Amino acid sequence: MTLVDMILHYENAVVRIRENEARDDCTASQSLPVPVTSSRELEIAASHVFTPANFYMLQADLRKIDGMEIVEIKLGDGSQQYIVAWKNNRKSRFWVEYTPVNSAETIRCSCRRMIRKGLPCKHIFHVLKYLNISEIPKCLVLVRFTKDARLGLPARRTSDLLGFGWTGAAERMKYSEVSVLASEAMHAACKHPTLWDQLQESLKAVIAKSHEYDQLKENLSKKTADLSTCAIEYVDDGEGNIVEVHDPIKVSTKGATKVDENRPMSKNGRPLSYDEIRITCGACKLLRHTKRSKKCKLNKK
Repeated sequence: MTLVDMILHYENAVVRIRENEARDDCTASQSLPVPVTSSRELEIAASHVFTPANFYMLQADLRKIDGMEIVEIKLGDGSQQYIVAWKNNRKSRFWVEYTPVNSAETIRCSCRRMIRKGLPCKHIFHVLKYLNISEIPKCLVLVRFTKDARLGLPARRTSDLLGFGWTGAAERMKYSEVSVLASEAMHAACKHPTLWDQLQESLKAVIAKSHEYDQLKENLSKKTADLSTCAIEYVDDGEGNIVEVHDPIKVSTKGATKVDENRPMSKNGRPLSYDEIRITCGACKLLRHTKRSKKCKLNKK
């Protein structure tokens, strides 16, 4: 596959993805699922908020809440705690905490499905039905799962998706606008030979002008660099005198430690450590120490 084939394949794949997104947006915004559970009010509220794919997952949970019951209710300072369990199995219990005092109407469950998947669980729906709440609280709705996540796909794209490699959003937006305009111009020029020649001449003129601007910018930067090398800076020495700033004084460092030339070397030219040097003791005739070392058994000091 050549580079041109790869780019064409990539563009076709992106177009297919955008068409699928547009079709899904149209289906989500122009249709509503039919309520089939006993919790009709909650089901209708969820169908208006969530996309069809997410709604059908919630609909499966709404069908199960009739098999649940509230075992215990605990009232606290501004919050209410409900212990929810299955009717046929009370060993598995979950607590749902509802705080209607604050503006967000916080509600959370111990199963933590809202944290894991971003969708409310069946325990929360059972408590909402018990409290006769017909609307989905805002704390249970994530924007990315709603119908208003993308606000539809406009016919004329204004995003900066194709503007890559630029430093800021403004430059990416300019590149996106120019790319859309250039695509329309090339599509129109392919139909008429006269427009095709005119488009080629105009593009070549723009490229030549760009090279001219780059050359002027490069010459200006060279002149600025030459002036900066010749510039002289004056500073205050702290005693009220204005002195000229010179280059720093070169100080010769000590350098690396000198290696003893008489010291034995390895095969690779590395100086051997004292443990590697086979030194023979003059007193006990053993290796790796001298007669002045404490390792020597005959050293009485």
